[in-house]
Amino acid sequence: MKQLTFSIKDNKTGIYHRPMYLPHPQQAVRQFEQIVNDPQSTINRYPEDYQLVQLGEFDDETGITLTLDTPEFIAHGYSLLKKDLGGTKID
Repeated sequence: MKQLTFSIKDNKTGIYHRPMYLPHPQQAVRQFEQIVNDPQSTINRYPEDYQLVQLGEFDDETGITLTLDTPEFIAHGYSLLKKDLGGTKID
């Protein structure tokens, strides 16, 4: 089965986090959104410094990894940050 390869990029340092392998981009967005909204994470404290990108794909049946020439932007951290105003979540 083919899995897409995603990473979180720290734009301040230019470093990419360890890759995530998921079958659909929305699953990667969901995971990134959870990290962005976790008050214990560095990404939550500096969401403007991070973005989610797709790096390529991995086929777990053949072991072949294909990489994109340039990482493909998916989402900015700040765009997924949820604000809490008086107990009411605003998206």
